[in-house]
Amino acid sequence: MLKKIMLIRSFRQFKYPNAATSASSAQLRTGRAATISYETANKLELVTGVSARMWNNLEAQYREQLTRIAEKKRLKNGLGWLKVTPSKELVERGEIDFNDDKVLMLRETLAFYGVISVDAWHQVWDTPQVAARRSKCFESNRGPASAWIRIGERKAQKIECAPYNEKKFKEALNFFRALTTEKPEVFEPA
Repeated sequence: MLKKIMLIRSFRQFKYPNAATSASSAQLRTGRAATISYETANKLELVTGVSARMWNNLEAQYREQLTRIAEKKRLKNGLGWLKVTPSKELVERGEIDFNDDKVLMLRETLAFYGVISVDAWHQVWDTPQVAARRSKCFESNRGPASAWIRIGERKAQKIECAPYNEKKFKEALNFFRALTTEKPEVFEPA
């Protein structure tokens, strides 16, 4: 697009140091990659008649695409991890969106967990900060277990609650303790 605009408009002015910094102008004239700074965008506006805002938006979109391409390359290394998680069931439950592109599916699953990488997922879920009670009858699998806990976390984040009140908590605790006549050992064997 830059070359077309510059061919349509005379860019002789852009060749001179007053039009833009010499390194930036040379890179832009020859079509080599150059970062378009705010200053350069203002100068391009003067030379091409295309607003500086448009140049800045194009630059931002270009940088965003470069970042997405780099992210996609990085995420390809973690595709095997998708087999650990119940992604299909998460899609069926409406927790994540399905995508035929495995890398985008991985990105969607990481977003569900609120982590930036498979390594970050392992840091959170391999040694969880909170221990969940596990049945001795069944073997626990981290992938599905983490998904169900995360679903609960996400639902809990949407619940509006009153601020913690220690006095009310103790009143409720005493109320619930009075509901049972058995000692705790009956419910929590040693």
